[in-house]
Amino acid sequence: MSYLQRVLDSGECPKCHKKRNDVDERYSYGVYAGVMCVPCAISGFRDGCGEGKQPIGTRAEYEADNGPHTYDDDY
Repeated sequence: MSYLQRVLDSGECPKCHKKRNDVDERYSYGVYAGVMCVPCAISGFRDGCGEGKQPIGTRAEYEADNGPHTYDDDY
């Protein structure tokens, strides 16, 4: 059984450890961010993994927001 399936079966967010029905894989700026609930995705990532009021960020937005650090440096 995969990690994702075990987490989904448990119903518990690995980040906040609360029982939630919105736990799933999340991506931030197009890169895998982990398995978490929507509130953890929104609070833990600047683009909210596309779950907040703004859409998931792009590579160009990431690089524009991070000065000398590039997408490839960080991922």
